[in-house]
Amino acid sequence: MFGTHTTIQSAITDLATLGGGRKRVIFIFPGTYVENLVFPTNQDTSLHLIGDCKRLTNPTFGAQDFTVNWSSIIVNGGSSAPVITYSSLVNVPDVLFEGIEFRSSYATAGFDIGRGGLRFIDCALIQQSAGPCILGNTGVAGVGTDELRLENCVIVAPLAQYALAFSGTSLVMDHCSVRGRFWWLGAESTIESSYFEASIGAGEAVVKLYGFLAAVYNYRFVGNHIKQDGAGDGLKIGGGGSSDRFVINSNIIEGAPSGTAIDATTVDGAIVSGNYMKGWSVGILAPASGAVTGFPNYYQSVTTPWSGTGVFQATEARAHGIIAGSGAGFTAPVGGSIITGDGAGGWTTLPVGGVGTVLQSTGT
Repeated sequence: MFGTHTTIQSAITDLATLGGGRKRVIFIFPGTYVENLVFPTNQDTSLHLIGDCKRLTNPTFGAQDFTVNWSSIIVNGGSSAPVITYSSLVNVPDVLFEGIEFRSSYATAGFDIGRGGLRFIDCALIQQSAGPCILGNTGVAGVGTDELRLENCVIVAPLAQYALAFSGTSLVMDHCSVRGRFWWLGAESTIESSYFEASIGAGEAVVKLYGFLAAVYNYRFVGNHIKQDGAGDGLKIGGGGSSDRFVINSNIIEGAPSGTAIDATTVDGAIVSGNYMKGWSVGILAPASGAVTGFPNYYQSVTTPWSGTGVFQATEARAHGIIAGSGAGFTAPVGGSIITGDGAGGWTTLPVGGVGTVLQSTGT
């Protein structure tokens, strides 16, 4: 049935505790809804809230003007409470938001997220004040979401503050654009094909991926673009895990001449490869202990490509002498030379033979 509720909250209240193992769908008509949505702590039903994403909106934060081509459905939580409260829940069904623009000017956090699974598809999350973040609880990290998925979303806050700061068991993020600082504190994450931009001072990073317990953590940060507009760092990885595992691959990381592109000083292990780093004082800052393998990466206008006392492998494990132009077995090539194995695990050249000769095998 359509048009059975006049507010989104009344639909949530009626459907969230129906149970029965079925997902309930809430269709939202275009308009601006001045509401603070609260999901009940006894929720036993999966919910799918569907909006529409067609109208142009222009949220402005002082000198920062960021245009979002998004929703004709706006949920504005105002400044008195989070736009969504989904907290103190244990093992509850998931909630999916699709095609909705959320706005908040609440001073603590726009979203107060607790246990359970949340998924945002084609949504805009916009912090309209100088509050700490749009998605989080206390403005730092400690939300404790079991699973968070963000797909094709725009997340906006003033560039000097957190846009997202949260923790949990699993984060999946794909094709998103984030204006403001980003901090994931949790067990594992996969972040792909997304854009991050912030303007912060020295000692802080646009994106931070941290573990917080002595456990095994796995992180994938692949195909993303980081832009640092201030004096801080680009990407900071590490934390308290005894077996942190990071894969940092095929990213573009642009920054300030005084900062570090990738700060890996507290990681246990990381593979950093195929990244383009531009405009930094240091490209990769390796740990005092642990291992960072970093090859091949491309550095442009980077004063020191890598620094640190940890195990760092900047090139391939074995350089082939014939290709590198040096090393055991190397013979300067001449016209007609071919590359052959030297029988000792290396490479050498075989020069062209005399007139009328042919290359023939000896069987050895």
